[in-house]
Amino acid sequence: MSKLIKHIQHGHARPIKFAGDTWLLDGKGCIVNLAHQTLIVSDLHFEKASYLNHYGNVLPTLDTFDTLKRLAELIDFYSPQRVVCLGDSFHDVRALDRMAETDLATLTALAEQVECWVWVQGNHDPDLPEWLTGDIVDSLTLGEARLLHEPDAHISAPQIVGHFHPKLTVKTAGRKVTGKCVVASSSLMILPSFGSYTGGLGVNDKAITSLFGQQSVNYHLLRKEKVWPIKP
Repeated sequence: MSKLIKHIQHGHARPIKFAGDTWLLDGKGCIVNLAHQTLIVSDLHFEKASYLNHYGNVLPTLDTFDTLKRLAELIDFYSPQRVVCLGDSFHDVRALDRMAETDLATLTALAEQVECWVWVQGNHDPDLPEWLTGDIVDSLTLGEARLLHEPDAHISAPQIVGHFHPKLTVKTAGRKVTGKCVVASSSLMILPSFGSYTGGLGVNDKAITSLFGQQSVNYHLLRKEKVWPIKP
């Protein structure tokens, strides 16, 4: 526990209240529910680089390797019993076919390292193969919160979603700083993308602001592996 306390004290994680629970926002891009021993990441977009290569974009195809490496570090640090990947884990339906054998082996080993691994299906990966290690679901209930890829207006419970890849730009010391961001109200939390080659949507974009209406919203900027609460 002492390493976790130091982690929080140094600003690398920040506890927040949501849906009747305390959640840790980690500066590396995940959230953790210690009471339920669950680590959650969203929008891994494995094999995005190899997908873009087919369309003439010359990018190093190391995004899956890097994303897995960072995810493994978080799992080693928090030792969760459950890992939830909140949709768009794979960039397209052929991503697993293109994944290097070593990366697939690493992914399988990570999934087998924890008691429960959950794949929430997203719009990029709606039909995950049954042979994939872990449970494949449309959504998951954790305490009072519903975990799913995109917000669902028909669900009354507080929701934790991904999909939008929120990012935030702030002015500080005479310059602009941009980073991934967690956006949260009392009923909706939007997680940042975790994948290495994922872009972002500004938090002031209508696609995001329209989800909150008149609710009070909190922003948590993730930069240099630290969490920075930003006043609206």
